[in-house]
Amino acid sequence: MPEYKRITPFEEAKILEPREKPKRSNLIISGARAFSIQNFFSPEECDYYVSESLKLSFESIEWEYDKNYRDCVRVVAKSEQMAISLWNKLLPHLSLDDIKEVHPLWIRSN
Repeated sequence: MPEYKRITPFEEAKILEPREKPKRSNLIISGARAFSIQNFFSPEECDYYVSESLKLSFESIEWEYDKNYRDCVRVVAKSEQMAISLWNKLLPHLSLDDIKEVHPLWIRSN
């Protein structure tokens, strides 16, 4: 009988490929540099990240921003493994200008 390695949903999400190739679109915003990436996550990856985030405690940001300016709740989850995985997934879509003097949070410098 063959042995099977049990993998976590996060490992499984990393294996799955998006149905369509991700496509970067530069956005024109005065005084800013911005872009979007369509199909960056597969539907399975989206489901995974949403389900994992719902296990955490979301908190209001009223202590940081006036509610009239920004009215939302958020969760901050620090995971070096996830940060590295997402950074590596994002890198092929970035130009040198995008990453000049940028260091991703929660990834240790060596």
